[in-house]
Amino acid sequence: MAFLEAFAHFPNYEFIWKVELSDEDAKVFAKYKNVHPVKWMDQKSLLMHPKLRAFVSHCGLNSVSEAVQFGVPILAIPLLADQLYNAIMARVKGIAVQLDVGQLNRDGAEQLLVDGLDKVLNYPSYRQNVKLLKQKFTLTPFGAKEKLIRWVKFAAEFPDLNELNLPWEEELGTLAYYSVDIILDLWISSRKKEVSNFALAGIALNSPTASALERAFSAASNA
Repeated sequence: MAFLEAFAHFPNYEFIWKVELSDEDAKVFAKYKNVHPVKWMDQKSLLMHPKLRAFVSHCGLNSVSEAVQFGVPILAIPLLADQLYNAIMARVKGIAVQLDVGQLNRDGAEQLLVDGLDKVLNYPSYRQNVKLLKQKFTLTPFGAKEKLIRWVKFAAEFPDLNELNLPWEEELGTLAYYSVDIILDLWISSRKKEVSNFALAGIALNSPTASALERAFSAASNA
């Protein structure tokens, strides 16, 4: 409900939300006239729409890259894996407002969302920063393909590139140099998880279904 109530604070904007709804949830959504739930959408088509004003995202790498590609500021709500790092980088670059998903399950979540949306929608700096970053990406002197070709040619021309070695490589020892210590630790950890997963499976079967409000969604102004 926090998301829906927050969206209601911005009646001049239309919010497109990617979410699958039960019949009961659909009745709740129907009360919010500026919120439009959809089961699927083409994210790129949405992001490139000229009327789009903000993107609410968990900040997977592809989503952040596409937001920058089309110059759209982000309300970042990372959940797991690389999403937190991506969200932090977007915030540091001034193209995103970052929210802690844990706080969105507590009292005051609605106001946090309202404040975050207000910034990405109404503070010019976020759009200016993402437009600038878009230009930098567009005008990067060498693309990935050209860089690869150049480095392959460079390596072929100079087989001995000792100057690229890290100065402390010789001090690491064979096990550390080839990351055997890390691989072994991960292998041992994985063996432990195989045993514990039996207990976790039983817990998971009894856990409640994740709230629809924690699913991925995106926002846009009048489509």
